[in-house]
Amino acid sequence: MSDSKANSEIIKQEVLATALPALKNERIYGYLDFIWIQGAFGIGAWALLLGSLAGLTVSAAEAIVLLLVGNCLGLALCAFYSAIFSRYGSEQFVLSRAPFGNRGGILQLLIWIPINFGWIAYCALIFGEGMVELLPILWPNVPKIFTTEFPGATLFAILSIILPIYVAYKGPVWIKYFTWITCPLILIIVGGLMYSVLLGVGTEKLFSLNPPAPYGTRAQSFMAVLEWSLGLGFAWAYYWGQYSRLAKSEVSAIHGPWWGWGPILVFASIFCAFGALVTGEYSPSKWLVILGGPTYGAIGLILLILSTLGPIALLIYPAAISAKVAFPRVTWGALVLLVSVPACILFFPQVFYNYNVFLTLIGCLWTAYGAIVLADFYVIRKKRRYFTVNDIRDMYTMGKKFWYHGGFNIAAWIAYFSSLVVYLGLYDPIKVSTGFFGWGFPYISGLLAVFLYTFVIYLVLYKLVYRD
Repeated sequence: MSDSKANSEIIKQEVLATALPALKNERIYGYLDFIWIQGAFGIGAWALLLGSLAGLTVSAAEAIVLLLVGNCLGLALCAFYSAIFSRYGSEQFVLSRAPFGNRGGILQLLIWIPINFGWIAYCALIFGEGMVELLPILWPNVPKIFTTEFPGATLFAILSIILPIYVAYKGPVWIKYFTWITCPLILIIVGGLMYSVLLGVGTEKLFSLNPPAPYGTRAQSFMAVLEWSLGLGFAWAYYWGQYSRLAKSEVSAIHGPWWGWGPILVFASIFCAFGALVTGEYSPSKWLVILGGPTYGAIGLILLILSTLGPIALLIYPAAISAKVAFPRVTWGALVLLVSVPACILFFPQVFYNYNVFLTLIGCLWTAYGAIVLADFYVIRKKRRYFTVNDIRDMYTMGKKFWYHGGFNIAAWIAYFSSLVVYLGLYDPIKVSTGFFGWGFPYISGLLAVFLYTFVIYLVLYKLVYRD
């Protein structure tokens, strides 16, 4: 290999393990690669458990509509700025310094990493729940400790992050090949079991079943599922940049997440809604055994368990690559451990059974974040032809251009934190009822209101505070 080619390969590997801007020849994800990757990412615990919640709360027909509309609407409102990350090859929280300030971008990173622990926890707990159900089928005399939710499922959940940590450490090339295996696995299980449910139960009976655990009124149940579905759709706002920077084209950067986090994710969610509706069980591991019996249930559990490993790796890598921006002197291996291992503090049944609270209580933060980034990129920056080389350099070097007030864009941060007041005023995500305003839910979606409010108020405040 010539010296120039060797140096080029070294630089490429450096880009993959740091947050350096990725040039066109350093990007590794083609159109189909990106769809498989984001498909594996999309069909994680978040899709399965969202479907289960919907199936317990509303009818089959309502679940289909709410899962499709809620998830894809939240997704679509933030989808287009993935092209900007791809255009400049820059990582999520680097370009986030434009709307939030150079120091504000780091603060957003520090807010997001603990949220990411929650997503890791749900995938790991699905793995643990699956092992607890699978072991008694394969090993009838298994010690009782390994068949309990605690400590059994918790112990297996901790074990589940070992392989994903290694895959994330090896970087996006390993992730690409890893997800070419895990994504088809989950599609096989979803497609096969969807067919068995429809065949075994019958579509007529399925669509006539009443939900096992609705809320007080139909309007409450309907809007609660919409809110959870929107929460998942908006949640992707924090994940558009880490992988899009490695997409070979802007088209791939948009279509990969759109298909993977949109229709593919919704297909898995709808199947899970049917499973929960028929069995009355929240945990996919339990209703897989009920629907499939010992043989097909065991096969389903094995595929489910294996399929959770891909999303965990896909969560760890972006957190590590983003942390590398703020802490460039910390080694890559140490960062991978720092953004993954602390998630173990959440590996408990109480977390697993409160997914709806996580989706909407913290959902306000990623909804407001997405609204601010979208307004900044496509209203404020579009007039200036987005970013120049000097703009990108300023964000990487913490320069003066995006310093605003002490490194923080106060217009963005006022909009961000005030959105919490609006959200909790309209909707109480813990009680699934009207917030402290005394009006709003179930006739107004809290998250849609937050997105619209934050988008508008940020533009108004920016105009008032930063007229130039």
